[in-house]
Amino acid sequence: MAAPDRSPMYEWAMRRIKKPANWSREFNIEDSRHFIEVFESLQSCRIREVNLMAPVRAGKSMISEIATCYWRANAPGDHLMLFQDDDIAKQFAETRMMTLLASVPEVEALLSRERNKTRTQEVIYADGKQFVVWGPAVGNLQTFGYRYLTCDELWQWPAGTLFQAKGRLDDYVRMGLDKLFCVSQGGDEGDDWDFQWQSGEQRLWNVPCYSCGHLMYPAFSGHREDGSRWGIRFDEKAKVGKLWDIQRAVETVRFECEKCGHSHADTPQTRARWNLGGSYQTSGGAVAHKKSYRFPIWIVHGESWSRRLEEWLTAMNKREDKGEWMDVVNFIRKKLAEPKSETAYLDAVNRFERFKVTSDPWDGEYVRIVTADKQKDGLYWVTARAWSKAGESRRILFKDCTSEKELQEVENLVKPQSIGIRVRIGERRFVSHRIKLFFVDSNFEPKGDSGVFAMASRNGWGCFRGDAKPWFTHEHEARRGVWESVTRPYSMWSFGDPGENTDGRLDVRAPRCDFYATRYTDKMQEMIESGKWKEPDTDRKLPLEVEYSRQMADEYRAPITNKKTGRQTMGWISKTKNNHARDCGKMQCLAATMLDIL
Repeated sequence: MAAPDRSPMYEWAMRRIKKPANWSREFNIEDSRHFIEVFESLQSCRIREVNLMAPVRAGKSMISEIATCYWRANAPGDHLMLFQDDDIAKQFAETRMMTLLASVPEVEALLSRERNKTRTQEVIYADGKQFVVWGPAVGNLQTFGYRYLTCDELWQWPAGTLFQAKGRLDDYVRMGLDKLFCVSQGGDEGDDWDFQWQSGEQRLWNVPCYSCGHLMYPAFSGHREDGSRWGIRFDEKAKVGKLWDIQRAVETVRFECEKCGHSHADTPQTRARWNLGGSYQTSGGAVAHKKSYRFPIWIVHGESWSRRLEEWLTAMNKREDKGEWMDVVNFIRKKLAEPKSETAYLDAVNRFERFKVTSDPWDGEYVRIVTADKQKDGLYWVTARAWSKAGESRRILFKDCTSEKELQEVENLVKPQSIGIRVRIGERRFVSHRIKLFFVDSNFEPKGDSGVFAMASRNGWGCFRGDAKPWFTHEHEARRGVWESVTRPYSMWSFGDPGENTDGRLDVRAPRCDFYATRYTDKMQEMIESGKWKEPDTDRKLPLEVEYSRQMADEYRAPITNKKTGRQTMGWISKTKNNHARDCGKMQCLAATMLDIL
């Protein structure tokens, strides 16, 4: 057996690996010198963990493929390669890894000719060593120990899976022979991948300024001490209204030095000089056995800043025009290779004031109101809020309920007060009625024994329904025999008929009120922007808190055209129809208006 080749891993790869069909070009380290130190860390026996957070389509997979071939040829050991799911793992093994292994002469000689030892996702080499490509299911992380562990696209892994995967290295950890390689784009701030990357010595690729020689991380956007911006710059006046004129903007793209402000052009020459003169610099403390690397898309061979700026400004225009924000988050994760929290972005979109949650009662509390938005299959999204007489509102609860019993449990927990209302039963005929401050949206499935009206009647609740109609007439008897009318953005109370076995009986009907939805969405937005609509200062990464933020960020204000008249008015449009928390909020504001709070 030939002696191990101790030349640098990247030099070995240029000599021994022929370009496979799925590589866009031959591997040449001189085109991507920011790979050199990563390869050196993967080859070093002193460095046990290597983390690489890098943009998509920037060579991450190629590095792991080369390392796999090198380890097998020169430092053999059992190797487990994990992907985000089993389908991706199988596809990678079939189309990339197995073909590449067979192309390296010293590895190909170890591949068994027995079909049961060389499978699609598992190889048992002639010397008994294993190479396995799987998804991160818990069942795949049991039984066997491995010397090498490669974890790909960790941003998509379930929480806690990385910890279980690392346990497969324990036998070799005790011998000091283990090697972990984690490689992925950016994910969520504070997720397992973010913690894993931060646990290493953070090595950021820095590039030199043409003019002053200053080394800096090629950030998309940074701020100098005087508040001015540096990084990728473009004409900030290239706008039409609130939207970017993308063509005008990309024509002016350049990179400005952090120190002297020198403008670097978007040319292959700039990237070539950065490739030759760049180096990794440590941010934070040194960690001898664990290294974490990051570089952004701007330095990658063959890239175009103009094309990436166009992607960014398109995402920004979608956010401004339609309130769609995930393209912005994905650009940061995929192109800048930085973790970006969906919850942090939702916080920026929603801009809620927060209140500290304590066991003490809120001194300003006047009433509590519960609102529920019904969906298909008996699902209800429920919000409960406390209100002060001065118009401040604090959320007590947000949850999903799947039955009338669960809604009753919410009522028992929140204990909303009861009020008296006046219900219209005919022409200038009214009756007095009492309901709890618990309101259900009756726009969906109001009829039938299991409908909203019947349920509300059984429990003493009220029903609201949003409408496009802006005004409703209210009549009242100013003095005996003299009636006056006024208009309001909500209707007079009437009874909703469940429609089955009622025979005109009022005692089985539920009070209902229609309202102008846009008016109360505007009112809620005014409260959010004024700081009177307050949310609990709790863990925003809890599943229900994330869902609440998503639903509250789902609507954006835009002109709406009346199909009959062609007339345009400003209204609110839902991006995904997942706007149930906002629907509950509108009903909260309507109830508060009826109580003279707003």
